[in-house]
Amino acid sequence: MKKGLLLLFCLLFMISLASFADEEVSLFSMPAQTPAPVGVEGQPASPEASPEPTQVPMLAADGGTIITISALGDLTFGGDVRKSVNIFERELKKQNGDLGFVTRNIRDLLSADDMTIVNFETTLTNAPVPKNKQGNEFVFSAPAEYIDILTKGSIEAVTFENNHALDHGEKGVQDTLAAFEQAGIVWSREDHLGIFEVHGVKIGMLAYQTFNGQYPRLM
Repeated sequence: MKKGLLLLFCLLFMISLASFADEEVSLFSMPAQTPAPVGVEGQPASPEASPEPTQVPMLAADGGTIITISALGDLTFGGDVRKSVNIFERELKKQNGDLGFVTRNIRDLLSADDMTIVNFETTLTNAPVPKNKQGNEFVFSAPAEYIDILTKGSIEAVTFENNHALDHGEKGVQDTLAAFEQAGIVWSREDHLGIFEVHGVKIGMLAYQTFNGQYPRLM
């Protein structure tokens, strides 16, 4: 990961999910007992209101519904508040403050699908960098209004369980989740099942962080 650079690694693929009209389809085989979703500040999560689809659902030959999903990689914007130079902000100024520049060249593709999901690898907060993160080579944050990068880019869902989610501590996490909720972005973490619904089909999402020896615990 290069210092302060915008990271947008797009691995775009299409997934077709077929279901009958009265069926629900999940991307994952969920265990018999799934942990109850946890919302902001530990409160039970309310069902997310997914954006209305912009196109008529496609039907498979057997009458099932075809769902098209665009899956991108890491999305990092903003910068390091410990540094005086912020490359992202400098580029944003060149773009006349248009936050939509991040997805400008692929927006048509993302708008044509039923759901776009990214790994959200920054925070939306003005919380200070905690002491235990001061020595990190990279920490990332951006103002809450930068959530428009997602909404302008037709990005409807995010995973938020990675090595930068806690760059600004637990306060940074809660601020970011609040921004997701306010914008209607479906989010998932280890303890939160994100549910995106489109064309009558429900898609369940979980995210897991495997750094710092966490992988064996999750097996």
